[in-house]
Amino acid sequence: MATNIIADQLIHQGGLPEQAVSIMKALSFGNADKLYNYGGLIYKAKKAVYKNHREVKDIGLALSLEQNTDMRDSLAENLRRILFTANKKTANPVGVEKYIMVSLKNYFEECGDKFLQELHYDPANYPENSNTPAYA
Repeated sequence: MATNIIADQLIHQGGLPEQAVSIMKALSFGNADKLYNYGGLIYKAKKAVYKNHREVKDIGLALSLEQNTDMRDSLAENLRRILFTANKKTANPVGVEKYIMVSLKNYFEECGDKFLQELHYDPANYPENSNTPAYA
């Protein structure tokens, strides 16, 4: 019962995709505290990436699940991989949380970077045969 309430809050109030919450719920094995912690790690990882890159123009857009649809759409599959691997690698709860946090931060940084590259890419600045990166 408590896991259903937390899952609903993560979806409706937290803005997480339903599929991602469903995966977190399944991998928390009915443990409401574990589900709550998984949700918290997602928000903490996004906030950490934002703080580390707040000087970057449009970083807020890049880390927004509403704006960055690629990130929103791929979150569930990446969560499945991250959570499954974390729980398989170690039984130590601190190690599991650390692995999840680092993996989520890497994921959000990659998604944010891709979004910013697409947002700021102007084809006029880069010839077709150029090896120059789209975003510097």
